Amino acid sequence: MKCADCGEEILQKYPWKCPYCGSANLISSKDVVSNSIVEIEKLEKAGKYEATALRYEKLEMLDKAKECKRMAETSYAISAKIKNGKVSILVWNAPIVGHLNHYLQKTIR
Repeated sequence: MKCADCGEEILQKYPWKCPYCGSANLISSKDVVSNSIVEIEKLEKAGKYEATALRYEKLEMLDKAKECKRMAETSYAISAKIKNGKVSILVWNAPIVGHLNHYLQKTIR
């Protein structure tokens, strides 16, 4: 069990209220995990693999965390500003692999 108000873990088997803050707003561990999974899936869909990996590690889902770390290392984002049919600004947010860099140079010219 976990208190929804103060966020403390409750170790009692059948608590009626939180022993830390006195709140009766308690949630089961199953609800906490299912809510976490929903949040993790949203992060993953948004391409935020590093944050996703950290959340999986907190849930001790190490295989999923490892997969997300690999995705974070290999994913990249490219944005370009096009003016008068020509690329004026090109920004990428990760190391560009050699063949991709060659492709970008050919495309820009």
